Amino acid sequence: MPLDLSQNAGLLRRSLGDARRAALAPPPDVTVDEWADTRRILGSDESRIAGPFRTEAMEVARGPMLAVTEPGVHEIAVASSAQLMKTTFLQNTLGWLIECQPCPILLYQPTDIDVDDFAKDKISPMLRNSPGLTKAFGGRRALLSKSSDNMQAKKRFAGGWYTILSAGTANSFSSRSVRVVLFDEVDKYSVLKAGDQIALGRKRTESYEDSYLVAQVSTPRETGSSRIMKAYLDGDQRRPYIDCPACAHDFVATWKDVRWEKDENGKAIPESAAICCPSCDHHITEAERMSIMSTRGAIKWRQTRKFTCCGKSQDPDETRNWADLYGVGRAACVECGTLAVPNRNASFWGWGGYSTFRPLAAIVRDWIDAQGDVAKIRAFVNEVLAETFAADGEVGAFEIAPEGLAARVEVPWPAVPAHVQVVTVGVDTQDDRLEAEIVGWGSKGETWSLDYHIIEGDPGLDETWSRLDQILLAPLHTEDGRVLHVAATCVDSAGHNTQSVYAFCGRRARRRVWAIRGASDAAGTRSPIWPKAWTTVTHGAKLKIIGTQTAKDVIAKCLEATQPGPHYMHVPSDRHAGWFTQMTAEKRIEFTSNGRKVSAWRVKKGVRNEALDCRVYAMAAYEGLIATGGYRRGVVDAPGAAVDDTGRPTPVAAAATDGRTPGPAPAPAPIKKRRTPPRKPTGAGFFARGGGGRGGF
Repeated sequence: MPLDLSQNAGLLRRSLGDARRAALAPPPDVTVDEWADTRRILGSDESRIAGPFRTEAMEVARGPMLAVTEPGVHEIAVASSAQLMKTTFLQNTLGWLIECQPCPILLYQPTDIDVDDFAKDKISPMLRNSPGLTKAFGGRRALLSKSSDNMQAKKRFAGGWYTILSAGTANSFSSRSVRVVLFDEVDKYSVLKAGDQIALGRKRTESYEDSYLVAQVSTPRETGSSRIMKAYLDGDQRRPYIDCPACAHDFVATWKDVRWEKDENGKAIPESAAICCPSCDHHITEAERMSIMSTRGAIKWRQTRKFTCCGKSQDPDETRNWADLYGVGRAACVECGTLAVPNRNASFWGWGGYSTFRPLAAIVRDWIDAQGDVAKIRAFVNEVLAETFAADGEVGAFEIAPEGLAARVEVPWPAVPAHVQVVTVGVDTQDDRLEAEIVGWGSKGETWSLDYHIIEGDPGLDETWSRLDQILLAPLHTEDGRVLHVAATCVDSAGHNTQSVYAFCGRRARRRVWAIRGASDAAGTRSPIWPKAWTTVTHGAKLKIIGTQTAKDVIAKCLEATQPGPHYMHVPSDRHAGWFTQMTAEKRIEFTSNGRKVSAWRVKKGVRNEALDCRVYAMAAYEGLIATGGYRRGVVDAPGAAVDDTGRPTPVAAAATDGRTPGPAPAPAPIKKRRTPPRKPTGAGFFARGGGGRGGF
């Protein structure tokens, strides 16, 4: 009797079908990045590397994708540079929704042309190349068929539908109730009479109060009008932290941390570009950077929005108290441990330095190529740094006219005013001269511009420095009969005379003659005027990296003071006219940088700022004097005071502490003439250059 296998064959077919469907079905509770890593396939028509999608290939994109399923999150904003994570986030969020959370979805593009391009080049290939997505539309034949429910920018799938529309027309925001609204490149949206597109789109989700999602992405554009930066600042301000390979210090890598060298002719060497750790100054190599940016978990997204809890104002970037939940560092109060920053609006910021597709050297080449071209600089600031751009013609947040300062000059003093307690000097170095301001300091920040010297001569020659030394050693007689001496001096070591500065300062270190350089506070950050750390250089000198931005904030307060007293700046009428222009040569502008609203000082177009630089350096010398114990309770130790090699007070220090007026320390031997090699400065951000002008920050 023949065997009847038909029933068994049917069972086998059903079993194989069930197995196939199980293989194609996404696992429950999968996150967007997990869905992409296990379900999305890249075709050669959408990527130069075909095959399974790997989030690690652009690890920075994982954070925004995780936020889609993070409990409590209903709105997401991603402000980033071009070609970093915006499109990947939108594609994978849409794919995940189609397979895992089917629902009505709207996706907005800036224009009709953008709608067609995005649907054709970004979405259609993803649907064709990923089997799970193809199945959601009924198979490949159904996906490619055309009907009113299956057009390129409008498709219905099992359990939901999506439509891609232009944000340029009010009709795109009417008669639709949806659970998810996605916005692409919001800073390119035109203004609608009907209202803001984000607000209009949000209205479409009101029926899904507990489960809605509104996400917007864009490269930032104009300062003051950027939608994406407003959304970022309104959110919890998540930033991407990485660990230094050398010291394990975690920090947000920004453009101000990028350094590169120059050759002997002063030409930049982009291939030397590296991200420098702000803690140990380790130069992260390109290989190390690429490893970090392509390793799962190496980029840690953390909330950085400031908050107040337990009566204390707290900055998460300073308190560094985060609780790791759902792949993000939630900011917690240092007193009570409460998660103090709500996560309903999750906002992200990232720039081109986190890209695995472009080497750092290419970014540096773009920056160098942009110099002198405002249009190129704008593109670089927006497309690479992910920052808003303020045109040169915009009014600064703070600006003082030189006429205002010149109008309050005083009759020159025959002697140093009696209220002066201590004297410092700031020295600016130029290729053909030195400029120095002698500043007298009274109580509560009141200052007197005692003298201003322009020392013509090559800073590479002993003679030029000897003339400066004579000025520093000269006694200063006060109105009340005291004799003061310069208590501390800061000399700028930037420029082409770095080694000469080190030699001059190294031999005069006991007189508190210090080599300094301004910190790279390019992105609006603020360093202490006189930080604790020293950098050992050559000729026995030590270099101090001073906070010039902070110093200029203080000087601005002095310039605003109109009555003698605290913070007032006394100026004699014999200052040359250019001095007033130079002292007010910079304006403070506000902008967004590294995802934060900040301000920075920029040189006004066509104006020199040597006088302001000298005042900054004199202020740094004053702060250094206090930090080293040379100025306390109204008593000033003489230059070179403190203790000798035996630990006993030096004769000069003893004179200062027993009430006698100390004299100057003996003049050291002059420095030897030497050939000064060209400076090899490091690179920094756009504002570090003051938009390409001299002496920016």
